[in-house]
Amino acid sequence: MNKMVRHRLGIDKKRLTASFTGSLEAKEYFKKKVLEEAQEVFDAKTEKELHEELGDLIQIIKEFLDTPHVNKERVNLGRKLKNLEKGKFVSDDKIIILDKG
Repeated sequence: MNKMVRHRLGIDKKRLTASFTGSLEAKEYFKKKVLEEAQEVFDAKTEKELHEELGDLIQIIKEFLDTPHVNKERVNLGRKLKNLEKGKFVSDDKIIILDKG
């Protein structure tokens, strides 16, 4: 299984391939990596793991935002409009939970 990895892992260079960030292939790898890192945040067992995995998730999102696939202004505008129309996930230091029962 191919996966996106950090560039300083010390992996045998014969096993590595590079793809330009603007390619459609790279876009798919970014999307998969965001999911992978989000799952690792969910699976974190300790505060240390949680902070490390949140850092990884933020890192990959920042790098994804710097690709030609994403327009940062549109992302921020969409976020702001959704916040105005539907509100935020945190309000007055409280998270909002929907009872699905």
